[in-house]
Amino acid sequence: MLSVLKNDCNLADMIRYNEEKVKAGKAIALTAKFWPLMIRDHKDSPIVHHILSFPPGEKVGKELLILILESSMEMSKLKDHAYTAYLHQDTATPHVHQLICSYDVYGNKLDFQKLKKGIKKTNRILEQRFDLTRLQPNPGPVVYERPDLRARPDHVDEIRPLPRMNPELESKKAIIDAATKRVIEHYRFGSMDEFNALLYPYRVKGVLSKNGEIYYVVLNDRDKPEGMYIAARQLKGRPTMRLLKWKMDRYNEDAHKPEAAHHIRVQVNFAMIHHAGKGMEAFLNDLKAKGVSLHLSKVKDQDFPEIIYIDQETKRAMHQDAIGQAYDTKAILEACQCALPELVQALDTLKGNQRIQGPTQDPGEWRLGYING
Repeated sequence: MLSVLKNDCNLADMIRYNEEKVKAGKAIALTAKFWPLMIRDHKDSPIVHHILSFPPGEKVGKELLILILESSMEMSKLKDHAYTAYLHQDTATPHVHQLICSYDVYGNKLDFQKLKKGIKKTNRILEQRFDLTRLQPNPGPVVYERPDLRARPDHVDEIRPLPRMNPELESKKAIIDAATKRVIEHYRFGSMDEFNALLYPYRVKGVLSKNGEIYYVVLNDRDKPEGMYIAARQLKGRPTMRLLKWKMDRYNEDAHKPEAAHHIRVQVNFAMIHHAGKGMEAFLNDLKAKGVSLHLSKVKDQDFPEIIYIDQETKRAMHQDAIGQAYDTKAILEACQCALPELVQALDTLKGNQRIQGPTQDPGEWRLGYING
């Protein structure tokens, strides 16, 4: 591997250069880390431009490249610095353009001369660790693809709302049964908040009574309960708390793993790059095209609702706390330079909009949806 480091580069110019390559089909967006913080705090600061090249025929796929970059940042003691990377395919040798923020998340500036002196030794260690120099040349062209970073209509398996059912012909039980069956069988969730975020496009909500039993209700166009609450035991699929708890426990076993939220973080990071300052609706549309949507959940006695991310790629819902502080409601609003009403309005105009999940008519309900049982 060969590294070339350049200091005091302009972030906007480098992003523009790489995005033009992506649009021309000569490069792909590879990965990004801590990008919302970069956009928010250091967008006008100079960056370090790292060009990492490999010998002709070296077999390096996107997963290996991401691992190499993460290892290089950690070995160079830059793991707390924001960065993004693009893989260029317009030359005979594969090479990566990595843009590194000069300041870490704590505001400390990196030592460029120290980085420049140590990068060669770091590359030699990484070559041995990943066995790069002993790989045989690829007899055919190396194909690099990252479909989850590109908007493709056939890439997203959306949660499609059920067709409006005539209440005179179809009972509310049938609506709730179909919605809960779809969500429980095809999606993963770790809490009632996440479960309700997945149910929301179907205009169905589950609430937990004080005696531990789940009741379901159909919502009207104003997100208010319509009709009576129906106990889970009265439904054909019996989506009881016992079943949901089993599903949540299985989900929470791997929710703490770093890779669980990786796809969501990457899509949010690149949506920030593409649509910073262009409005919340453009940001949300870009996310939706890549399989990620947002649901706002109202929390009692708090000014800001919390975000629940729904990832169609991995079929999971994740609360903002599981993604990281850089991806909560305040961080998203600051990075997009928008106010909360603009976020709510943008969500409301999207197809299958995700409105704030407010309290029901029962004043005793709180964040997890408790009602008097």
